[in-house]
Amino acid sequence: MGLELVSLDEFKAYKKITKDEDDPKLTIMIRSASELAKTYCRRSFVDYVDTDKVEYFDGDSLETLFLGEFPVISVSEVAVAPDGVTYTALTADEDYFIDYSVDAIRTADNLPFTIGSYPSFKSVKVTYRAGYSEVPEDVKIAVMDLVEYYRQEEYTPRKAFQDSSIENLGFREGGKASLPAHIKRVFEMYKAF
Repeated sequence: MGLELVSLDEFKAYKKITKDEDDPKLTIMIRSASELAKTYCRRSFVDYVDTDKVEYFDGDSLETLFLGEFPVISVSEVAVAPDGVTYTALTADEDYFIDYSVDAIRTADNLPFTIGSYPSFKSVKVTYRAGYSEVPEDVKIAVMDLVEYYRQEEYTPRKAFQDSSIENLGFREGGKASLPAHIKRVFEMYKAF
């Protein structure tokens, strides 16, 4: 598990909660909603800002490596292992360059990172840092709304009351459970492809 995208204090301030009795439950919900957001968006947002992320690529046919975390802050090493075992560091701005506009590493000569290497599996290793030092405000709001969605049990397709029931029509999209539209819209803007 990585870092939460919102804090308990932020959520309580957002929802104007002053009591502490539900703090343990809310902490679990915040952690879960943060992980759901990261899984949905296929990125961590904050986990690798101060910690190195290491990714491996099959480099025999790639001249551009699109990194899994973004925006890229820094790249500390790009290394190749043509034999699949021993990595040799490449030189920045000579062997490769960082394309911050698309959060990618590109070879300087537009040829694949490793040519004819055997095996090519994990023949390129990139060590870098990426993400946001501060979670974007719209992501925070979406995560807090997601916590509230679960806190209020709005995921329930039908709620029964004394003599009536409420059908939650927004719950299903094409017959499948879905996130509320306003939360999904924000997550889609940050989703990695």
